[in-house]
Amino acid sequence: MEGGCKVKGNMYGQHKEEGTVVVRGNEMLTGVLDKNHIGASSNGLVHALYEAHGPTKAGLLLTIFGRCFTQFQYHHRAATCGVHELMVTDAGNAARRKILDTANWRALDCSARCEPL
Repeated sequence: MEGGCKVKGNMYGQHKEEGTVVVRGNEMLTGVLDKNHIGASSNGLVHALYEAHGPTKAGLLLTIFGRCFTQFQYHHRAATCGVHELMVTDAGNAARRKILDTANWRALDCSARCEPL
C-alpha cells in the first residue's frame, strides 16, 4: 500500500520520503500515519485493510488505534474524561440558556460593528 500524507514531504526537510506512507509485507517502510490513513478517507490504511480483510479486521484496527491514542493522552497529557464530566447539570444548563438568550443580540451587535468587504 502507498498513500500520501496530509503533511507533504517537503515539510520534513531532507526526509522527503516521509510524506508518503509505504506498507509492504505488513511492515511500514516510510511515512507518517495521519488522518488520511486512520480517518474516514479512501485509500488509507484502514480502507486498505477493509478491502483486503473485511470489516471485522478494519474495525479491530480502529479499536487498537483508539486505545493507543487514549493511552498516549492519558500518560503524556494527563487528560481524562469520565461520564460525570459530560453530564449537564442544572447550573450548567442555566448558564447555557443565559448565553443562548443573548446570542441573537450579540450577533447583531457584532455585525453592526463590522466593516463591509
